Amino acid sequence: MLLYTAINVVYLRTLPLEQVAATPRIAETAAAAMFGPSGAGMMSQAVVISTFGCLSATILYSPRIYLPMAQDGVFFRGLARVHPKYHTPGRSLWAQSLWGVALTLSGTYEQLYTYVVFAAVVFHILTAGAVFVLRRRRPNLDWLASDGLLAGCGRSCLRRDDLERREVGPISRSVACQKRIPSDRRVCPDVEVR
Repeated sequence: MLLYTAINVVYLRTLPLEQVAATPRIAETAAAAMFGPSGAGMMSQAVVISTFGCLSATILYSPRIYLPMAQDGVFFRGLARVHPKYHTPGRSLWAQSLWGVALTLSGTYEQLYTYVVFAAVVFHILTAGAVFVLRRRRPNLDWLASDGLLAGCGRSCLRRDDLERREVGPISRSVACQKRIPSDRRVCPDVEVR
């Protein structure tokens, strides 16, 4: 949070507020103002590297969500298999790849970003609601982790202005939400999953 705040202070000190509001690539614009065109190019490269790092993590964890969901019977059963030799969720990895290609070909980056933010906000709100339900039903659980989760959910709801500025169709929203269905037994290990 401190790093995020510090970077935003740099943006606001480097650029006039009107330019901050008007630019879609604030880091590149601020770097160009501070260091010239070469600084803007280096900042763009840093953003690309950071994006690939995030993409790599997403590619690795998403199939590990599909696998237990399929094993629990709440997702496609065919994705419940683990590769016999490598012990990886091979079919889930392929499903994730196909879903990524479909999303990539479906529209612009801004549309995809809007869908992901919308889905994240919706599921953060649902997760926060689930914390209250679990607190009522299971008062003996350790709630230290859930308090941090609740704070994160509240913070993500502050991003709603991204959705208000973009037009997103209801079908596209529901398709984007399909990818983000949470299912993880480790969140509450003593609750029996059927």
